[in-house]
Amino acid sequence: MKRIAMLIVAAALWSGATPLFAASITYTEVVTATGTLGLSNFTNALVTLVVSGNTNNVVNVGPGLFRSGAGSATVNISGLGTANFTSDVQAVSNQLNLVGGIADFTSGLGILLTSNPAFATYALQTSLAAASGPALANTSTSFSTTAGNFTLNSFSGNSTFSATLLTSSVPEPASVTMLLASIVGLSILHLRRKRI
Repeated sequence: MKRIAMLIVAAALWSGATPLFAASITYTEVVTATGTLGLSNFTNALVTLVVSGNTNNVVNVGPGLFRSGAGSATVNISGLGTANFTSDVQAVSNQLNLVGGIADFTSGLGILLTSNPAFATYALQTSLAAASGPALANTSTSFSTTAGNFTLNSFSGNSTFSATLLTSSVPEPASVTMLLASIVGLSILHLRRKRI
C-alpha cells in the first residue's frame, strides 16, 4: 500500500512538472503627437513609449484588467532623444473596454492608450502584433522623466501598441525544483523496488 501511495505522489509530481517559462517582454506604444519634454516643445513628432518587463510580473488586478508589474520605462521623442520615466510606469490591458497601452501607476493615470478589439483577450503575457486605433491619453498632464516633465497635448492619427517576447526564456526556479524532486522521488522508488 505504501508503495502505491509513493508511486501516486511521484506520478503527480512528474505530471505537474511541466516547466513554466518566465520571459522578458517589451511593450511599445507609438504615436505622432505634439507636446513637451522638459523645456523642449515638439510638434507632430514620432513619440515612442517603451516598457520592458517580465511575463512573471504580470498582475491581474480585476476582471479583465492586467498590468505588467515592475520594469523600466522610457519615452523617445524623434529629434529630442530618450528619457527614462522616474515613476511607476507599466503596460496595461483592459479587456472589458478594449484598450491597452502605457500608464503611470504613481499618479493612477494613463499616459497613452490605444483602443483596439485585440485587447479583448490580451493579458500582457504574449507577443501582440501592432494593434492600431484611436489614441487615448490624459492630455496636458505631466509625467516625470529624467529629462523633465513629459506632456502630450494632441495627436495626429492613431496610436499603435505592440508587445514582443524576447526569445531566451528561462524556466521558473519552482518548476525546475519540482522537476528535480519528481526525478529524485522516482529514483528512490526504483531503488526500493530493486531491494525487495
